Amino acid sequence: AGKTVGEEYDIIGRAEAAHVEEMTGKRDALKAGRQDIVGERQGVDVTCENLVRYRKNKGKTIITTDHISPAGAFAQDTPAGMYLIDRGVQPTDFNTYGSRRGNHEVMMRGTFANVKLANVLAEGRKGGWTRDFTTGNIAWLFDAAMHYEAADVPAIVIAGKMYGSGSSRDWAAKGPMLLGVRAAIAESFERIHRSNLIGMGLLPLQFKDGENAETLGLDGTEEYTIDAIDVSNGLPQPSVVGVHAKRADGSVCDFEAVVRIDTPTEGAYYAHGGILQYVLRSLI
Repeated sequence: AGKTVGEEYDIIGRAEAAHVEEMTGKRDALKAGRQDIVGERQGVDVTCENLVRYRKNKGKTIITTDHISPAGAFAQDTPAGMYLIDRGVQPTDFNTYGSRRGNHEVMMRGTFANVKLANVLAEGRKGGWTRDFTTGNIAWLFDAAMHYEAADVPAIVIAGKMYGSGSSRDWAAKGPMLLGVRAAIAESFERIHRSNLIGMGLLPLQFKDGENAETLGLDGTEEYTIDAIDVSNGLPQPSVVGVHAKRADGSVCDFEAVVRIDTPTEGAYYAHGGILQYVLRSLI
């Protein structure tokens, strides 16, 4: 008959308890190696595959936190729906993404899954779709992200103006982080969402004035390399970093982006890989 919703949450609870126990067991090792661990983030040189590329709509972008992490209902043929069905949950008991925000497995499958979202890489399909560069096919964005993770390839988001507008929604930063997104390059960021990205260990980069994906001729199929950034002293060095987008034909588009780590505190969060790691290491 499958697991009930109550059993499902009990299993999640036990898994979380086991994770806490594991983290506690590693505390001494973390403390002993604290500086080495932080050092991994001080020189960031990342090569990324593109997961999401957004197009402007009449000069404006409308990519809100609800596009990134929707709170509404979802269908049974979506990654989140299929995940729950596989665990014995009936579609009538799905409820909404918002009601299941305590379940990271559901929420990461719901990231970028708003049915109105148009990802340029999805070739006209709306919702949580992208091109999976490991297969060349249009696929669920969650599945593509898992393929990238298996190949140890981080992902990147290319967006327009005021990326992350709308209500402050922490899952709009947590979801992309769980999908392996390491950076977001946008024309501008909504203030709180930019801060939330840093809190989850994602790097916010801003196109220089007058530049965007269109003016640079970026279509989302490129492989992106971000030069090293040092945040050991709080504020990023350099504050404007080089980005190199390699096209399939071998040509490279080189451009610069502003590193939107705006305060020393944000730099400290990013150096540790996110605010939770920063707090944990401060306690031990």
